[in-house]
Amino acid sequence: MTSHSISFKICVKEVSYAVFRGQRLIFWETHSYLSTPEENVKNAIGDIVRCLARFEPTAAALQLFEGDDEDLQLRGEVKETLRSLAIPIFEISEQELFDSFGLPTLKTRQGLRQAVLSIFPQLETSRFMNSCLDAAALGLHFETSRILSA
Repeated sequence: MTSHSISFKICVKEVSYAVFRGQRLIFWETHSYLSTPEENVKNAIGDIVRCLARFEPTAAALQLFEGDDEDLQLRGEVKETLRSLAIPIFEISEQELFDSFGLPTLKTRQGLRQAVLSIFPQLETSRFMNSCLDAAALGLHFETSRILSA
């Protein structure tokens, strides 16, 4: 059986994820939501469950962050969905992510996105792809850490 991991970038009106097989990026997608916060949560969980059913990941990576109540509610629902499906969750801080992508340490999200784009040129560069780039950065960091700690 092939092992996949999935990494998420979660915002109140958008959820992006990147699916990895080892350090190979095999799928990425962004979903935007323009409804009420309750409808956004419902739609986001539906999209995430479909992705989880399709790839059957063995681990999920989420970024630790401070957000407003709506962001935290959606993030909590995503975590609960992952837990209910018995998928281990690994949380990674933004600073840990910046530290892992270059020397000297990256300082901005844009610098991180440029580094990820140079590694995965198949990801387009546009403002609509920024959250996919963020999810891909998180997933690559997670997979690389997993390989190095084995």
